[in-house]
Amino acid sequence: MHRKILGSLVLVLTILTSTPLVANAADTVPEGINLESVFDASFTTFEDQQKNAAHVPAGSPNMVEITNDKSQVGAIWSNEQHKFKLHEEKHVSMWIYFGKKTNYAGDGIAFVLHNDSNKTRAIAKDVRNNNGQSLGVWGKNSANSSQEVAKNAIQNSWALEFDTYRNDTLSDGSGLDLKVPKGQSHVYAGFPGKPETYLPIPKKSKTYYLANNEHAKPISNLVDGQWHHLSLDWYPPVANSNQGTMHYKFNDKIYRGADSAAGNIAEDTVKINLDETFGSDVQEVYWGFTGSTGNNAEIARVVFESVPDLVNLKSTQQVVNLTTQQVLASTADGSIPASNHVNVNDKLEYTFASEHEGGQAWKNVHLTLPPIDNLVVSKVEVYQYPKDTQNVVPKKSWHSWPSNQTIISELVKTGEHLEVKVTGEVKKPTATNAQVKVVQKQPVIFNAPNGQIKFEVPPTALIDNKRYAYGFWPNKKNHAINRIDENDDITVKTTITYAGSVDTRAFNQIVMVGEDDREICRFKNADKKGASPAELYFLMGDDHDNVNSKSLEFTIPYQDYHEKLANLFRVGKHPLAFYVADKNNRQVSNYIYLDLTIQGQLKLVVSPQMVFESITLTGQDRELAPQEKSGWYLKILNHGKQDWNLQADVEQLKPQGNSSAKESVGELYFQGVAGEPIASSNNTKMNKNLEHDIGSQLKGKLRLKIFGSAPAGEYSAKIIWTLKSTPA
Repeated sequence: MHRKILGSLVLVLTILTSTPLVANAADTVPEGINLESVFDASFTTFEDQQKNAAHVPAGSPNMVEITNDKSQVGAIWSNEQHKFKLHEEKHVSMWIYFGKKTNYAGDGIAFVLHNDSNKTRAIAKDVRNNNGQSLGVWGKNSANSSQEVAKNAIQNSWALEFDTYRNDTLSDGSGLDLKVPKGQSHVYAGFPGKPETYLPIPKKSKTYYLANNEHAKPISNLVDGQWHHLSLDWYPPVANSNQGTMHYKFNDKIYRGADSAAGNIAEDTVKINLDETFGSDVQEVYWGFTGSTGNNAEIARVVFESVPDLVNLKSTQQVVNLTTQQVLASTADGSIPASNHVNVNDKLEYTFASEHEGGQAWKNVHLTLPPIDNLVVSKVEVYQYPKDTQNVVPKKSWHSWPSNQTIISELVKTGEHLEVKVTGEVKKPTATNAQVKVVQKQPVIFNAPNGQIKFEVPPTALIDNKRYAYGFWPNKKNHAINRIDENDDITVKTTITYAGSVDTRAFNQIVMVGEDDREICRFKNADKKGASPAELYFLMGDDHDNVNSKSLEFTIPYQDYHEKLANLFRVGKHPLAFYVADKNNRQVSNYIYLDLTIQGQLKLVVSPQMVFESITLTGQDRELAPQEKSGWYLKILNHGKQDWNLQADVEQLKPQGNSSAKESVGELYFQGVAGEPIASSNNTKMNKNLEHDIGSQLKGKLRLKIFGSAPAGEYSAKIIWTLKSTPA
């Protein structure tokens, strides 16, 4: 019996293709600058005719893609106009994306400064043959010497690499990362063109080289589908030095809620000798990114957030002690001169200003304001105004430190100023007789994608913790002074209390400050009784007057404050403050707060008489107008800026000296009025002005009618004026 065995053949066919990687980044890309303005975006082949894989993806003019497939090398370099100036302080920041792969990602990218003779065509040599570990900047890891390896790198360069694959086997195309702590990703800074960068490791008949990168900083995973932020701050050499420093911070902020930066911050400060790294007397270098891939691949993208020298900016800063009216000095060595000594309760004003002097418009300016030690901030104001503009007002203001410490300013156009004023009061140290510096530990920064200004606030003051010499009462904002007229003196009544054993004659001034904390005027102690209004006699606890508390009344003459506050002291409420100062202008008391309330007043000023010409009657009625040179006037003083109307009631014309006469020989009247108000602020352009001279207007309407039967003699009549305020 034969059995037929039937079988089947299953053919399994696997087709392998090479396709570019697809990005898994978020749908949105971080905001960045247009690449064409700063970088050489032609992406021509490199000096040895290798193809440059870097390109700008369609629809994303602010993003460059360095690599996106296996066996690639790419680079983007600054153009000639935007090379990195080595003797100026610079800030650069960008967002970097490495794709999203769980396995076989590689190899990474590097931020590079270089003075290679190949300029914008510079790239590491012989990076074909799957040499992804070079990242387009390091030398090949097998050669006859360290010098030969270094010659294959980009010359005269410094690089900060972001390596996504640890090359840790001694073979061609691997081994540079042998000394890196185990882990998939790391950040490392070094000098690709220096022989000492590469350490020889013999293996049988061949020598391999590894980078001297044992201090590389491990990152758990760069290829996580998130945008990673990088900030670099360059500090040029100081006098008599050729060594600058580069501070970098990676993952220093998070993009749109991603959690990739948590626990993965890499930060370091690297010293760079300019002559040894870039060549003798080099002033500026090319800068940009390189990247390469081998048997593995990844998408590597960069968005440049902030780059230097796109806009020309001039910056100034000033610190003023508003209490003493002294400008605090900056010193190179950080010492604190006598002018910078302040006392508890002194008010300080910090002004940070930037003037736009050309280049691009300065857009989306962020202002970072770290807290200032020992200063209680009462006001932060942001001004933006054209050059040489007077009487500007703040565009934004806060009465305390902004909680988020970052403010987005509006666009600052060419020729405009951006100014920030920070006002605060020096607070009392907690320790007895403490001496504490009032100092800004971190810089104040105006930061925008195309330009940054950094203010290093100097050690500005030393708090002298002395006991108050005086208590000044009432110490609350419910005490009012009322002033009626525009040119009244101001009288202050208060109580002053001595609290110490020091000779009080040293404390001899009372200072008045206005709403902006600036001094209005001060009154000095005359050291004698019978002082003038501009002097005060308030000696206590000494030979003259052995008491420790007394009532005090002083008068601020109109002329002492009017010129300084002519535009401020109008109808309404105005906060004032007073304090006691010593002979060195030191504040030695608390503040007394007073609300100056200026009440409105509507006043009529009229001349006592009006003269009409003499006439001869012929039996006919006559109508007369006032004499042109009669000197009659009528003014309305409108200090309250109120609406008003004016009425007039006229008595009959009677013989002078005979007020009881019943028969009228004529009448005084206003033409075309018929009992209505003869003038009002609602029918004249003089509405709400401080002073109205309406005499000439009314004199043209006033008429005297004399009956033809009137006997000869002198006659008079009264006009009763009624001035009323009306609702606005």
